[in-house]
Amino acid sequence: MLAQAVSVTISTNGYSYCGQATASLQAGISGGVPPYTIAWSNGVTTEYNMGLTPGTYTVIVTDAVLDADTATEVVASLPGYTYTTFNEEGGYCWPEIPYVSFYGGTENGMPCDPALTGCQHGPGPYTFDAVGYTDNAIEFPDACNWFSYYVVSINAPPGAVVTVNYADGAGCPGSFQTTIKPPMVFPPMQLLSVTGSCTNGAMGSATISVGAVPNGQSLQLFLRDSNGTYVDECSSNWVHNQPITHTYEDLAPGDYWAVLDFDLFNQFANGTNCTDSLLITVPDLGTLCGQVNGRIYVDGNANCAYNGGENLVPTTVIEITPGPYYAITNANGAYSVTLPYGTYSFAEQHTVLVQSCPTQATVASGIPLQNVNLGCLGGAPLDVQLIMSNGAARPGFELFYALAIDNLTSSPTGTVTLTMDFDPALGFVSATPAPSSVAGNTITWTAPFFTMTSAFQHKDVGVRLLVPPDIGLVGSTLVTTATITTANTDADLANNTYVSSQVVTASLDPNDKAVRTSTDASVGQYFIGDDEWLDYTIRFQNTGTDTAFNVVITDTLEADLDPATIQWGASSHTCIKELGAGGVVKFIFPNILLPDSNVNEPLSHGLVGFRIKPKQPLLPGTFLSNVCDIYFDFNPPVHTNTAEVEATVGMEVQEHGQDHMLLFPNPVNDVLYVTGQAAGTGMLDVEIRGTDGRSVMRARIASGTSAITVASLASGSYMVSFRSVDGSERTLRFVKW
Repeated sequence: MLAQAVSVTISTNGYSYCGQATASLQAGISGGVPPYTIAWSNGVTTEYNMGLTPGTYTVIVTDAVLDADTATEVVASLPGYTYTTFNEEGGYCWPEIPYVSFYGGTENGMPCDPALTGCQHGPGPYTFDAVGYTDNAIEFPDACNWFSYYVVSINAPPGAVVTVNYADGAGCPGSFQTTIKPPMVFPPMQLLSVTGSCTNGAMGSATISVGAVPNGQSLQLFLRDSNGTYVDECSSNWVHNQPITHTYEDLAPGDYWAVLDFDLFNQFANGTNCTDSLLITVPDLGTLCGQVNGRIYVDGNANCAYNGGENLVPTTVIEITPGPYYAITNANGAYSVTLPYGTYSFAEQHTVLVQSCPTQATVASGIPLQNVNLGCLGGAPLDVQLIMSNGAARPGFELFYALAIDNLTSSPTGTVTLTMDFDPALGFVSATPAPSSVAGNTITWTAPFFTMTSAFQHKDVGVRLLVPPDIGLVGSTLVTTATITTANTDADLANNTYVSSQVVTASLDPNDKAVRTSTDASVGQYFIGDDEWLDYTIRFQNTGTDTAFNVVITDTLEADLDPATIQWGASSHTCIKELGAGGVVKFIFPNILLPDSNVNEPLSHGLVGFRIKPKQPLLPGTFLSNVCDIYFDFNPPVHTNTAEVEATVGMEVQEHGQDHMLLFPNPVNDVLYVTGQAAGTGMLDVEIRGTDGRSVMRARIASGTSAITVASLASGSYMVSFRSVDGSERTLRFVKW
């Protein structure tokens, strides 16, 4: 097919005001074979033709095969300025006089080149007249060499609509209107996280939260060092009507101030007096340390080198020994850690991937920063995981469930279907994202509304259910089951289903920590050999009298818990996860804007979950305890209860060579099937007990496969003991829902 011929058009980006050289034209080129040669009738050879007086301008564009096209445009002279040439800041502190800043800005995104004779504005000095009010204008050169500014002070009350007439140095007139805003109300600032730096480098970081700016005003966030110098003077960290979270990186040890200033375009070279600031101290980690950065990646070509296009592995713990020290990869698979001088081994702790390239690094003097990437074997079979956490259940209140679904591999899932069977006693309120269907007590999400198409993709789902206002429900157990299925074969189905058993309570501390073992067979015991994980859920509620802007949870892990095994669970709101030295876990909810319970009780709650394994060997009698602190903005921490389980030997007992026994289905609804052999007479005595040890059912069954009807049992976890006439006994567990 023949290539399209070269074509050129001209667009007008600026005009000639009062006959001055302020107009600008732009050549738009399409088709043809690049590169192109551009020739304007006034000698310009670039796409933009700026600083033009009235007249007719022609451009000729010639492509690489000498095909050419021509366009012509007429620049007219306008009798005055017709475009907005001011920035309506309205930023001032009482009792200062409000102002607006007037500048020769850009139009239609066209850059302004100070080297040219015209930039859409005429020469200075400018004069101003705020009609009906006294005014004063001062010219300020831009500190970042962008433009020149006039700050026009207008002595008018808030809310006044003021017409400002102006003229440039050649007498060309213009006019604009501005509405005087109220004095500046600075939003709250909070330091959410800070990391130290070695003395010999700039490796620290600080994350701060800034609330929304009221009254339609704007502020800019700067960082100033201890010498008063703005280290990011020409940055553009805008704060408007939405809160922001910003992380400063590459900071040397010392004190800094995060500064909020309405000097949005650096008119004032030394800043203004109308500012707010927050002190940040970056700890000095000493001279004998250095920084290591890197990524975890899937080594598709098995060359132990990261190549562009290879999948990066997010939110994965790296254990660094000796130490141990820990780091977590971010959403882009990258990590950063500061270490004392020494030689270290790096090991990724992903639950599915296997590290294929042993990695070591030496941190020493003269090596302040190095890069260490961790490669993993490719070809891991598909494994999708579902973890669920929920809030407390109280009659008449909402019960919130948070689900986290992760593709733990780079293998494609095909069509995914998520189902949630909630307890029939509950009523559906809402879900995010919106489900594909709600039928009875079953919620379904699937394509095209719910898809997972990316490697290592994460999905969050939130469901709000209502506990009926029936005090008779107190003490009962609400059982909810969630399952994720994939069209492509999932290599491990054991982590595709999560069963939640929540006891209904009359009242409780809304800021608490709950623990659940893998088998969920006991409230207070971890069965060695049977249980694997401890699933923790941290629940919090804003019971104050105003919105909570930020929530920070600090969890210092006990010595018997292994930080290298952490898996991040579900959360009610977006949060930042950190794992620091000494096994300190931190969940940061920046700008969560959690309403207080007096304003919106259902939305005043939040939660976050994670799972972790005990360190091995684990001895019977060990108490696995965990407690955390919850910070609401600047308030003192709320200490949660201690979530504690005792390690004990498993309750499955097999004597006299008794053969293996199996329960199914598990969880069960109506009929529980038992498969196994009994010694002696071939008959088994069966006793079913609740988690409190009370006997709730007895039966006698024959060897082989037998059925036990459990429909009459309340939802929850149970232990079933099988005893033959010769005294051999075995105890298994099941969940009734």
